[in-house]
Amino acid sequence: MDVVYMGDDMDTFLTFLLYTSVSLVAVVLFTKSCKCKNKHIRRVEFSLAIIIPSLLAGLRGSNVGSDTSMYIHEYYYPGTYRFGSGFTRTFELGYRTIRSLFMDLGFPHQCFFFLMEALTLLFLFLAIKEEGQEANVNVAAYIYMFDAYFQSFNMLRQALAVAIIIYSYTQLIRKKYIKWLILVVVAGLFHKTAWIFLIVIVAKYVLSKRNGKIYLAAGIAGICIMINNSSIVQKVATLFLGEKAIWYTSVVNTQSKLWVYLLKISPLVVLFVLCIKNYSKSNKKIVVYAGFALAGYVLASYGNYVSTDAQRIALYLSRLDAIVLGYAVMKPLHFSGNKCFKPKHVRYAIYCYFIIMYIYNYFYLGVSSIVPYSIV
Repeated sequence: MDVVYMGDDMDTFLTFLLYTSVSLVAVVLFTKSCKCKNKHIRRVEFSLAIIIPSLLAGLRGSNVGSDTSMYIHEYYYPGTYRFGSGFTRTFELGYRTIRSLFMDLGFPHQCFFFLMEALTLLFLFLAIKEEGQEANVNVAAYIYMFDAYFQSFNMLRQALAVAIIIYSYTQLIRKKYIKWLILVVVAGLFHKTAWIFLIVIVAKYVLSKRNGKIYLAAGIAGICIMINNSSIVQKVATLFLGEKAIWYTSVVNTQSKLWVYLLKISPLVVLFVLCIKNYSKSNKKIVVYAGFALAGYVLASYGNYVSTDAQRIALYLSRLDAIVLGYAVMKPLHFSGNKCFKPKHVRYAIYCYFIIMYIYNYFYLGVSSIVPYSIV
């Protein structure tokens, strides 16, 4: 059993410096790679933007991330880890294949962690690059490096699946349906929940229509009704997840307060709505991206009543927030007549919001033990 070290203020401060520095370096390198005209330098910068944070993720200790010790155990002794309720499980084919290859080659688990993180960042960065001609890549990369990156320390398999799905949306929006389908299938080989999102092709078609905003409002209302009816949720979950549905539908005391969650996401929701309002006529794909992200946030509210497994499913949608906010800083966002939020002010607000959430979630609340020290 791992012993959690209760570090002093200096331990926490040094961890903050390390985490923050690595994230900022990755953001700068990735942004430079998107703007560099020299092909060779661009590739080096892009590679380093992935390698540096992946090294940190690969070399993390077993107490960094509440699931990390389990993944280390499963790497060396697959199928033997006993969860809290006493059961063992077999992970998905994609995960098992890579793990077996690395073990056969004699690599330690650190190399495996490095690869999983590198693949996760690769697909997130590729998603940003797809929209890089129109969206602010610096803002999008900043959001991913201060949110998705640290969350991936814990949810190793699902983080990769989510990243692949996010990239798949950029292909779906460009009508590259075969590539989108292949990506979704591959994502499901690392976390089966990804296959649920085969249904987004229907949502994309609806949101792209002339009355997309009306359909979006109706869809979100439908999600709200569904998540407030446990029997409907259980039937849908069982259809896609079988016996594992209980992990996503069992009501437990999460000690979370819905009003706190709604307060936290309210600034982002306002920006999503303004993006839909300002881009709906000139760029229909923003309606799709923002609609998916909003639906993800609504779905995540369900996690205030059930286990975190249900809340994690919302990430397959809400992770598009970085792409949407990358667009939010590209032009004034009008909200009433000639009144608007200027791009510079929105950009600074986004930077402040995500650095505050990063400190609050990981250094104050200690979410998922990403920071292995307690400061309270």
